[in-house]
Amino acid sequence: MVVLFPVTDAQAKSSSASNVTTYNPVYETCPASDNLIRRTGTPQAGNQTLNTDEVEYINSRQKIVQTSLRSWLGDSLSTVYSGNFDALSATDMPNFGIAMSGGNLRAALFNAAALNAFDDRNETSVARGLGGLLQSSTYMTALSGGSYVSTSLIFNEFPTLPNLVFGNETAGIPGWQLVEDMFEPGPSGAYEDTFIGHLMDDLGDKRFAGDFPVTFCDLWGRALSYHFMPGTAGTASFASNTTVGNHAAAISYSSMTQLESWKTHALPFPVVLINVNSPNAPGVPFGDTGAVPLTTVVYELTPFEFGSYEPQLAAFVSLSYLGSTFSDGMQEKCVNSFDNAGLMIGTSSCDFHIYNYTHNPIWNEEFVPLIDIIDGSYGKLQPGQEMDVMSVANPFYKMNVGTYQDWNETALSLLDGSLDVENDPILPLLVKKRNVDAIVILDSSGETAYDKPSGLSLMATQEKAAILPSGTINFPTPFPASTNEFMSLGLNERPVFFGCDGANNTNDDYPVFVYIPNDDPTGMTNISTATLQISVANQTDIFDNGYLLATRGYAGINNTNLEQHDAEWSTCVACALFERMRVRQGAARTSACNTCFSRYCYIGQNMSSAPYSSTLSSSYSSPTSSSASSDLSVHDSSDAVSSASPSSSSSPADYDALVRNEYIIMGLLVGIVVLLLAIGGMVIRRAKAARSGYKVVGGAY
Repeated sequence: MVVLFPVTDAQAKSSSASNVTTYNPVYETCPASDNLIRRTGTPQAGNQTLNTDEVEYINSRQKIVQTSLRSWLGDSLSTVYSGNFDALSATDMPNFGIAMSGGNLRAALFNAAALNAFDDRNETSVARGLGGLLQSSTYMTALSGGSYVSTSLIFNEFPTLPNLVFGNETAGIPGWQLVEDMFEPGPSGAYEDTFIGHLMDDLGDKRFAGDFPVTFCDLWGRALSYHFMPGTAGTASFASNTTVGNHAAAISYSSMTQLESWKTHALPFPVVLINVNSPNAPGVPFGDTGAVPLTTVVYELTPFEFGSYEPQLAAFVSLSYLGSTFSDGMQEKCVNSFDNAGLMIGTSSCDFHIYNYTHNPIWNEEFVPLIDIIDGSYGKLQPGQEMDVMSVANPFYKMNVGTYQDWNETALSLLDGSLDVENDPILPLLVKKRNVDAIVILDSSGETAYDKPSGLSLMATQEKAAILPSGTINFPTPFPASTNEFMSLGLNERPVFFGCDGANNTNDDYPVFVYIPNDDPTGMTNISTATLQISVANQTDIFDNGYLLATRGYAGINNTNLEQHDAEWSTCVACALFERMRVRQGAARTSACNTCFSRYCYIGQNMSSAPYSSTLSSSYSSPTSSSASSDLSVHDSSDAVSSASPSSSSSPADYDALVRNEYIIMGLLVGIVVLLLAIGGMVIRRAKAARSGYKVVGGAY
């Protein structure tokens, strides 16, 4: 990375030309009303409330869900629900969310591919049985790389997922342009100096607009905007800051509510999670990888507000007034436009604290040169400012004195939503007042040496539930006690349902978890979190494999034939989503759902055995023809993904026998295999990265 010379204060003050859209917040007169802070109440007091605008959106969304469920399931509706669906009202509908994990570009591509599998605008997804799940969901939670997807999808007015990722020139959608490096865009990085200079100009606009510290998280958020927000069309535009809107420099997250797709309730209600580096949180980080303790407050970001339902705070500030100064719930100096959309996803993904916290060499080699530029330009104005956090005035200053851990902090140091290890953003969907029935968890955590999930993120939230005051949230049972148990039972390598049977009473009830891990037996989708650039060919491969992982169900551990899938997977997913509603309505569980639950529900058993061979298939039926096309591409007008050729011609029965034999052999050689995998895996991954067109920060794979 080239080390740039810092701009001077004088240069920074005058950096923005009159034709450049600026990144700065704006001071304004405070409103006369005192309702900028909302107190939520708590389950313990029996007075928990949701934001009224959220409630209004959800009520309108549920009417769409009712129509979408009927369209999605069609004649198969009676297979998953034995009651009279047509007699139900919109408020009776299943209330479920999609939780998109973090993991930078790995998570972004996997989550986008899964949403493509759930999208009823994709004919192949409809044929595979899951097209319609996206349109039928109520909530969409995300953090870090997952927040790239939800925010990009909304601000680009809900295009199809292939268009969102890869672009569509005819439709005027540039795509994510991940072939351009996050900090060194252009041919062979030729635009780096100009690009970084423009980002620094933007930071200068903010810093000199008032008491607004700028950090590396600002720089990161602006870089992300060039890829995931509207306004960057083509490689050449990475070298310009006079494009229309200057790469979304002035687009606030709260302005989302002005979009047409928002007004028509076309998308699930979005929630983004953000952590805080609090000096007052007791305890130590969870596991070996946590950077902040689980006792730390987790903050929610919606288009309407920012805050937390955790009982120690139980309050939110109106998002458009984030950055304002408050004392004991009363506004003192008001600010608007602090909530820049790029900054919000940049904060949710600002995980650089972990590099600094662990003294990782990458911090000094890759990020300190950029931080030196920021510090050299603006350090005198913000002495002692941490560079690996996003600093914002604490809207909850002097509130809940003695209870809220940061009541006496004038500023909050916000950072990546996964640094407490809760990389799966399920916490908002466990808020009792939201009454969520099921959560589809897309887990792209990189918790193993192969950048695959290990169950650690879910365990962190299980521990969070135990730490919070009793009755705040409920977590499904049974659940494994350790990552070793999680992995030894095969739960990290296949889709699993947790909490199928629910609790004995409604006060203790919890949603059904439909867990879909990004565990690609070919390794294609499991790229490093530190990846900053991906060739188009590799983006396509990751997107295609991610799609197949989302649509295949369980087809056997280490089965590299991703086209081989459980023919009843889509039915089983629908059964899980309908389960809580079924119980509320007093309807009997269907025989198909009983079969599905015996196959996918975790009740403490090992789930790595061979799949039911009678359910495995390598073809899909199509509603319009005898079989789905086998040569569709992500770039086709139908927006379907390419169908990879089967890597084996063996039958499901042959494969079933092969898996059993493999387990016998693996049982005899497990010690040797583990050692070889540990050594060989690093070699293979380095070789793959070297030849694949990935750009990985610090050369870390």
